[in-house]
Amino acid sequence: MEKLKNFAKKNTGVIGIVIYGLVFVYSLCMATPTSCLQYYSEYENFYETINPINNAIIFIGMGGVLINIFYATTKSNTRKYYYISNYIWLLIAIGFSIFAAIFLISKISFYQEQYFALPFDKINDYFISHHIEDKTWLSKNPVIFNLGYACAILILIYTLLPIFTGVVQLKKSQRLKEINREYKAKTKGAN
Repeated sequence: MEKLKNFAKKNTGVIGIVIYGLVFVYSLCMATPTSCLQYYSEYENFYETINPINNAIIFIGMGGVLINIFYATTKSNTRKYYYISNYIWLLIAIGFSIFAAIFLISKISFYQEQYFALPFDKINDYFISHHIEDKTWLSKNPVIFNLGYACAILILIYTLLPIFTGVVQLKKSQRLKEINREYKAKTKGAN
């Protein structure tokens, strides 16, 4: 159990940076399946509907990376005793992660719903008739949605690390306070 505690404490920030880095990379690829709609005048506004969601996910990825860099600046990964700043970071990381996962799931499901409402055959026929390259065809089952849901699940799993670290550090802090009180009581009684 001690190895797990040390692993969680030392690697929470690094794991968070990696996961939110993946979210950032995902956001850069998210709208790729619909980029071809810019060539199809009837649905050229589709990307404009998805773009704000895409931008928000970019900011979530960057925000998560920054929050986890802050973990290292507060030296939460090396401190034996946590101060209020360390607990504040834990609360921010947990709250942000829960928000990010819920946001990702809701926005990706909206994007998926909008995407599957497109008339694939009609759009692909247009591309064929106008001699637009095969690469621009719309796929009826792009993997990008599953990747987005996987990112959200990774964030939820990651959220367990700061929760676990916080609980362990809180118990350790309470135990140390108790030992300190007992020591003070013994030294006071000896005088």
